[in-house]
Amino acid sequence: MCKDKKGYTLLHTAAASGQVEVVRHLLRLGVEKALHLLLKHSADVNARDKHWQTPLHVAAANRATKCVEAIVPLLSTVNVADRTGRTALHHAAHSLSLIHI
Repeated sequence: MCKDKKGYTLLHTAAASGQVEVVRHLLRLGVEKALHLLLKHSADVNARDKHWQTPLHVAAANRATKCVEAIVPLLSTVNVADRTGRTALHHAAHSLSLIHI
């Protein structure tokens, strides 16, 4: 499984839209289309980065709701904690609280 220096897989990157080259490619394809393509070709929805975050954690933290909607049906549980004990819901709530700061 390919991971970058942060431990992100392609699915983490698609969920976070964090890597410039990948973002450009995804924008050409359309992010939703690219995510569905990754999932169709067995991208690991349970892969963890160096912080033990899954693509769902990353998508939730970045308020990528379309990505969350695509990933959730493929999971047996959404209550997986990262290294700090936070679930995707914690990350989503935290990212929303930053809007009001």
